[in-house]
Amino acid sequence: MARLGLVTIDNRYIDHLREYDRVVFPNMTDQRKSGCHYMGVPLDVLNFDGEQYFVPFSSSKTVPGLKKNYRTEICVQHDLETMIRWLVYNGMIPAPKDMVRPVNLRKLLHGHPLEMMERFVEELNKKQDEISDMVKKVYLLQTSREKLPSDMGWIVDFRNVERAMQDFVVRQQAYSKLIEPEPQAVSAGAPRLTPRMQRLMEMSQNGSIKKMMSGKSPAPQEEAPQKTELQMPKKAKLELCTIDRRYINYLITKDRKVFPNKAEHHLSGRHYVGVPTEALNFEGEQYFVPLSSQGRNDYKTEICASTKHETRLSYLVYNGMIPAPRNRVRTVDIYQAASDETIELLELFVKILNEKYDEICEKAKAVHFLQTSETQIVSSVDRIVDFRTVEEAMRDYKNQPAISLPETITPQNMVG
Repeated sequence: MARLGLVTIDNRYIDHLREYDRVVFPNMTDQRKSGCHYMGVPLDVLNFDGEQYFVPFSSSKTVPGLKKNYRTEICVQHDLETMIRWLVYNGMIPAPKDMVRPVNLRKLLHGHPLEMMERFVEELNKKQDEISDMVKKVYLLQTSREKLPSDMGWIVDFRNVERAMQDFVVRQQAYSKLIEPEPQAVSAGAPRLTPRMQRLMEMSQNGSIKKMMSGKSPAPQEEAPQKTELQMPKKAKLELCTIDRRYINYLITKDRKVFPNKAEHHLSGRHYVGVPTEALNFEGEQYFVPLSSQGRNDYKTEICASTKHETRLSYLVYNGMIPAPRNRVRTVDIYQAASDETIELLELFVKILNEKYDEICEKAKAVHFLQTSETQIVSSVDRIVDFRTVEEAMRDYKNQPAISLPETITPQNMVG
């Protein structure tokens, strides 16, 4: 039988599962790796699509809703110290291999002697048959069509988290196809060579140094024909924009997930950043990502600019991006700000925007792909603007110049 051990699971994956089922055990730290420890169930006992199930440990037997019959106690003693943990079958979950990391016992001491941690793992493996039987029993009870026993208490919906794992894997694959890392010219860890060192290396390779030491001048070498390098197109500069309030209100009548205006004048008080057309466009028109002071959405980029006078923290929220005709967009003139301090802050803000040019383009493409995919890839897709709907709305708006645009938004002219 496979040997049991301790593992941790990536925080991002745990948070994703908790969107589907709040009974999934939460993380215990803010670090990337979950502070909660798990035990991997052998694949021949239980698996889903070839991926392992993992049972969480708890240091308390008073987990809300937990009943005595559905846990296993692991207790070890060393000298005068005792450590007790419970395997909680009610909270077990499936997880992809790349989201799981084995625990290094030497780094997990937390004040416990290494001998105690090793003994804990040995005790875990002594109870392997009991653990396997309990895993299968709890899984069958929860996934059967019959009513759950009254002593089962709270339990993860295994079918639901299995679908959540499939969604997560597909989303990761979608991102990996869209966002491929550029090949590194110099391997990680390789020392950087100064121009003088590079010249010396070239001379040593063609024998120039040896001839110089012997007093002979090196023979002139024919210059290799220079290759004509392709001129890469310059990146379009990212700028702050505003969009006509009446156009925004018209889109909201089609999809109320479109971000509303923040001002009563024609140009929206909300700022947007235009996605370059070579990255994402609809019929030649740009997409625009709204800026928000709140970063609660899943798909965002943080922009923080700070001077000695002021700090501005905003989030580019890709969930709310929309296409817009050129004649409804205005570039913000940051030099018309009320004070020099504000101008300085906005200059820095726009500079940081352009430093994140690649990230903004990649995320905009990825979110558009995820939302418009024929199969629902992620559970949070319902929180994203329906891009096909707003694209059709923009086309109708452009083809009908006399279209009536609502000045204000009321529940009567909102869809849904």
